Amino acid sequence: MNNFCKIRVINACKRLFSSLVVQHAPPEYLSRLRECYRLEEYKKIVVPIFKKALLYGNQVAIRDASGDYSYLQLYVNSKRLSKQISNICGSGSSASVGFFFTNDVLNILNLWACWMSGQVALPLKSHWTFEQLKHILTESKVKTLLTPKLTQELAQQLAESQEIALITVDYNFVKNQNYSFNFNREIFMADKLVVFEGILQNNFYTNADAMKIYCIDKKNNDEMQHHILSHKHINSEMKAIANVWNMSATDRVLSIPPSMDINNCCTSNALFPLISGSMLQIHSPFDAVKAWSIILGIKIPVKERINVMVAETKVFELLIKEYEKIFSKDSRMMDYIKDYCTKHIRLMISTNGKLSSRTFAKWFEITGHSIFENSEVITCRSKFKNVSTNTEENEIDINLNNLMLSNYKFRIMNSENTVLLESSGTANIKYINSSSGTVIGHLWISSPGQDTYINTGKVVAYEDGNVTVLGPSNKM
Repeated sequence: MNNFCKIRVINACKRLFSSLVVQHAPPEYLSRLRECYRLEEYKKIVVPIFKKALLYGNQVAIRDASGDYSYLQLYVNSKRLSKQISNICGSGSSASVGFFFTNDVLNILNLWACWMSGQVALPLKSHWTFEQLKHILTESKVKTLLTPKLTQELAQQLAESQEIALITVDYNFVKNQNYSFNFNREIFMADKLVVFEGILQNNFYTNADAMKIYCIDKKNNDEMQHHILSHKHINSEMKAIANVWNMSATDRVLSIPPSMDINNCCTSNALFPLISGSMLQIHSPFDAVKAWSIILGIKIPVKERINVMVAETKVFELLIKEYEKIFSKDSRMMDYIKDYCTKHIRLMISTNGKLSSRTFAKWFEITGHSIFENSEVITCRSKFKNVSTNTEENEIDINLNNLMLSNYKFRIMNSENTVLLESSGTANIKYINSSSGTVIGHLWISSPGQDTYINTGKVVAYEDGNVTVLGPSNKM
């Protein structure tokens, strides 16, 4: 490496702490910590996901092809990495830190480390061209680049070209259990105040950006576009999704995201089980036979079998093809699969794409489960007239999980088309033929100034100011 490039290459896996000493927090200590979090969130202060990890200690947080990782293990090793990042960027500087992401535990480690350090995480795809990656690093003024060994050569070339620091992190780093952790030393609680040793206060996260996500605009000459997500945005979406699906620390979630889509692997759709202490099992690379084995709990201890499944839409299609190839002529096995899934799996969710009616119906036939859609954005392909411009709008995007419906009137209706809830804006909610609280029904919307409501084809839940998609409607 050329000296003039001033590249700091840090082999993180060699920086180990002393022998394993973990103090298990007594229940009353965790109760106090949980209450402090509750009070902060009541005041609209963001409690980042990595701080909530300490509520779940040695419970398994992530299971992937490389092994099992506890919440405490992720916290401690993310903190170790965050110190290296802070040494380069400065703590709480909100600098852009790029990392090559993978569908595994390193994804979580890199995100948490960036956030602990007070930086903006910038996930990168290794298959983007060198020029595209250089453009992103330059435009975002990236100060540090994180990479697994798989993309180390590419990352080093980029780091040298940009004269920025490079940190190589491998699985040995996150597997490390040679750490000392004492709750009384790491966390200070006095009255209603919580202070974490070496970690920024929650007021920082309430007003800070968390992530910058780039994507390639195929319709505009492969131009690189980006959007920024704040900690407040990510946190509120994770909580909304977790609340709707009633997630808890007893859930074991199978996640199958084979497309390596950044929006699907790095945002709320991927992280929401961790905010509730659930175990997240990431199945990657995708293999249909192995996926069916995990779903059916084959050769897996009863207490470790999954009871929630989250997968991209095309995964359900691939699993159906595998099912038809292997099981379609075995009636006893077909009955067993449906019986097992009905009794042992409580929820199946699709992400990243519209679910076809055929897939929905076939999956129900196979497993007895209706697939729910965990969609952050629904698109209503209906003709609306924009009053201000007097033009036709063919497509309207509405962010439901954060209730970005202020520009639309909407109704939630039951199957008899009776209005249950009506809104002419987020601050004007009126309950009709229903009591206050959670309302579930079919979502109808109208553009500003119009009296005609259009059926979106989605079943939604309204609760505490959030509207969340539950799945497709059969009423269209």
